[in-house]
Amino acid sequence: MKKVRKVIMYVFRRRNGIIEFLCVHRKKGDSVVITGHVGDFIPGEKDRHAVKREIKEELDVETLKIWDLKYQNLVALESTQQLSDEHGYLAEISNQDVEYLNGLEPVKWHEIDQLKKSLTYKNQKEPINKIRQILDL
Repeated sequence: MKKVRKVIMYVFRRRNGIIEFLCVHRKKGDSVVITGHVGDFIPGEKDRHAVKREIKEELDVETLKIWDLKYQNLVALESTQQLSDEHGYLAEISNQDVEYLNGLEPVKWHEIDQLKKSLTYKNQKEPINKIRQILDL
């Protein structure tokens, strides 16, 4: 099984004094935070660079600040026969509306309690307590 390195990105904005997190409600029925590959086309790419690059590619916005959540998880992806080595990051963007992949998948903004309820996968819910601590929520 091929091993790939990915970043899991908890993207948030501050709007009217409220911190909101981006959640993609995919057409196939699940709800996720955005993820991306590290080093696929950039040999030696570091995680933080991948976070900035992926957010720019997928949301067309710049990242204001990044926190390493010190979260790592291995996930077996049966559909692609890959082992995904996932590393979690918190990323702040400016207060603006965004589209995911030019509107191909719908996004919603949630406060942190709703984000935890909305996410489909357990591994994406696990870092939420750490995010609460970092942002003092």
